[in-house]
Amino acid sequence: MTGDRSGHHGASGWLTLPPPELVASVDIAPTPDIPLAALRDVLIPRHRPDGSLADWALSTADVERHSTALEYWAWRQSWRRSWRLGPITNVIALDRYVAELDPELVAVVRQIVRRIVDEHEQGIIVSLDQASALADELELVRLALSVDDRTGTGIVDDMADPDHPAGLVRTWVRPERRMILAATPATAVLLRRDDGLVVLHGTTAEPDPAVPDATDPGIADVIADIVAADLRNDPVVLTDRGGNVHTLAAAEARPLAWLVPHSLRWHLHDIPIAAVWAEWFAGWASAIDLARARETEITVTSQPPLV
Repeated sequence: MTGDRSGHHGASGWLTLPPPELVASVDIAPTPDIPLAALRDVLIPRHRPDGSLADWALSTADVERHSTALEYWAWRQSWRRSWRLGPITNVIALDRYVAELDPELVAVVRQIVRRIVDEHEQGIIVSLDQASALADELELVRLALSVDDRTGTGIVDDMADPDHPAGLVRTWVRPERRMILAATPATAVLLRRDDGLVVLHGTTAEPDPAVPDATDPGIADVIADIVAADLRNDPVVLTDRGGNVHTLAAAEARPLAWLVPHSLRWHLHDIPIAAVWAEWFAGWASAIDLARARETEITVTSQPPLV
């Protein structure tokens, strides 16, 4: 699955953003009828099937504005508490994984996961009864994953501070062949099964999944098996697994910056497969606890990946 095509952004042409992030939310106050004045021009209302206001989403055109995103989340958390569940691509991979388990033991997980995959753009409602059943089944899935010897890929932020503690900030399941994470007409960032994180630089078109990697049209350079990125200066410095150093003009490295929007230096790790879904399990646990305390439902929606 590729990232989100966001359309045209001025002279830069098309963009492929990373896959949408999923968020589990519990209301602690009614959704405001009127948006915060400072955010009025960057918010998009989301409505329920009956026409009532369900949420306010941040416009995709403004997701790269860090200060705007922070203000949006501070405002939204005042009436709706939210927890990240990871990218939609990880949930699609989880759907394939739970299909291998006893269906009678994970019936609720499978139902909710498939609803999220199919309906995340519109949002889904998880009732309190479903949430309670889900909690028990998620623990079974987590235990099964904990003894699985497969591995995934994770990014660790090397610029962690008290507001952004160290730890995994992005995780992925290894794709069957490759997955486009982000791209512009000049640069594409992919995850490939055999050589990890890869930058295709000098592309003149979005990589074609039907064309073998080595013959993608217009590729001037391929940087494979990247294990570290330093985006603090121009040019950006990339290090591969063999210790070789590569440079890329900062203006052409935008897709790399989108992988960890609030960090300028990070590195990759091979991680246990269970760690790929750490955010998923932690997010659900927090959302379910608050839903039980307030005797209310949980809403799962997707959002632009850079906020």
